[in-house]
Amino acid sequence: MPIFRAVTKCFIDHSLREVDEEFEYNGPPNKHLVQVGKAEVTPDSNAEEEAPTKKWKPKAKRSAGSK
Repeated sequence: MPIFRAVTKCFIDHSLREVDEEFEYNGPPNKHLVQVGKAEVTPDSNAEEEAPTKKWKPKAKRSAGSK
């Protein structure tokens, strides 16, 4: 079984895993785990790869006297 390290505190295989804890895991892929021995992906690098979102535009201000 592959060895994984917890990136954040998470609940995996009926156990609470602490940050940087290494353990055997054979389940589905999980964003809270990094496989030991493979290149790590940092959260900052993922943000650059995501598609840009539309910028929010504020609505026009309403005057207080007119209804």
